[in-house]
Amino acid sequence: MNLRFLIPFVVALVWLNTLYADTTFSAVAPTGQTLNYCLEDGKAIVVRSSVGGDLQVPDSVTYNAVRYPVTAIGDYAFVNSYSLTSIALPVGITFIGKSAFFDCDVLTSITLPDGITSIGDRAFYSCDVLTSITLPDGITSIGNEAFRECSSLTSITLPDGITSIGNEAFYGCSSLTSITLPDGLTSIGNEVFISCSSLTSITLPDGLTSIGNYAFWG
Repeated sequence: MNLRFLIPFVVALVWLNTLYADTTFSAVAPTGQTLNYCLEDGKAIVVRSSVGGDLQVPDSVTYNAVRYPVTAIGDYAFVNSYSLTSIALPVGITFIGKSAFFDCDVLTSITLPDGITSIGDRAFYSCDVLTSITLPDGITSIGNEAFRECSSLTSITLPDGITSIGNEAFYGCSSLTSITLPDGLTSIGNEVFISCSSLTSITLPDGLTSIGNYAFWG
């Protein structure tokens, strides 16, 4: 794990534990792992859970005899889950929080359902063996450093609805050979494709109005 994030992670986890202290509960996933949840506005959010293997997140969960839909993967939900190999998210998930899968370094596969609209900052940072991912049509933005240091990522499909790509989103994706930028894209952040040494071609859409500093350097 990158040491420059260690202190912010510790602070964030302490804050999250305090914030959700009275509202968190646990339940067993269909694949047998125990997941932690918090309740917010009648919906369940997956929060900090240390799991491994192949995980299927359920579309709903029961707490105190009441069934709640699962709608989000919270900030830091699976950070440093070093033995998590694959994950399937249910229809109904609309948001993936920041650093949700940070440093899940044996994660090879993830299924993202339609309905997700946003991927948070550093969501898949340093998922070293993730080779490909398809983003569903509803996503409109990719957060800063979302796929940074995903060094085995060879391909990614971006949907037409994406309008912005955050700073350093694909920084260090050294195996990425090609990427198609959607027509609706208007903004590319700073250093987005730095050190993408295998990237040989890229087509920029006509509607692109802003390209950040060093976006394609190295």
